[in-house]
Amino acid sequence: MAAASAARSKSHVRNHGTRIVLVGKTGVGKSTLGNILLGKPDIYRDEVVDTPGLFDTDDDLNGTLEELTKVMTLSTPGPHAVLFVVRCDDRFTEEEYQTFKHIVNLFGDSVSEFLILVFTRGDTLRRTQSLEDRLSKGQPETLREIMDIVGDKYVVVSKTDSKERREREVRELLRKIDHVSDHGEKFFQNDDIRKMTRRVDTEVDFVMEEDKIDDWERAEYIVKRGVAMDDEKFKLMKCDLIRLTLNSYVFFMLAIGHSVDQLARLQILKMFSSSKRQELELEAAIDELKTRIRDYNKERKRMEMRGIKMCSIS
Repeated sequence: MAAASAARSKSHVRNHGTRIVLVGKTGVGKSTLGNILLGKPDIYRDEVVDTPGLFDTDDDLNGTLEELTKVMTLSTPGPHAVLFVVRCDDRFTEEEYQTFKHIVNLFGDSVSEFLILVFTRGDTLRRTQSLEDRLSKGQPETLREIMDIVGDKYVVVSKTDSKERREREVRELLRKIDHVSDHGEKFFQNDDIRKMTRRVDTEVDFVMEEDKIDDWERAEYIVKRGVAMDDEKFKLMKCDLIRLTLNSYVFFMLAIGHSVDQLARLQILKMFSSSKRQELELEAAIDELKTRIRDYNKERKRMEMRGIKMCSIS
């Protein structure tokens, strides 16, 4: 697991907006929430990042790595807040609970410091009914477990035509974001995001020099969107970033007991073998992956000798 921590902004070029990652299953209202946030003057269009299907472990490795790379790249040097979005009028599902656990497994326990639980469809609450009343009836203990982790970092937003009510709810959400990010001065980082940030910064410097751009913010936008939108100019850079992402993903898969060795070899080489150089570099990355899996299984055997059970990875 990569070391994770809270980081503080050190450069003026990094203070131009609030970087937010939205997580939640399809149909919970992430897109609507994202559009509302994008209407705020201090949040730029490239800094509210949705994660469609990102943590569905039944998806193929190619798609998962593509989405994870996009999310991590667009949110560099790290998100100020991660919004976990659920509907308050639906029963909380095991799929949603596992998604929450996957976030923590992948990014590290300290990501919970930046997690905000957002309940949508607050308009379904009766005037005399509080959110707590609704959640106390028919909701599983897993949701209460998550609420215990996030503490008071949760909000309710409504699908309503009342501009006054919507503004009030959005102000409360922005207040929570300001709180977890210390008014934009603090954001989540781990080793992999730090490496990605250095890679993005290097490419931004190159783009500014090559394309004669004197605005860092504009050059950063070009680089991030180029990676996210599969611009041919940034293809090699995307290969580099996916290799960085692979390191995080491997430990994520190990944590939830999935085999990744042969899957990684077949699918990643199929995805990025357009040149011999790339193939050799990816072979090296996969060899490192195999070494990590062997090390994990050695540790598993050592722990089992002490009576501690761990899953086997083939």
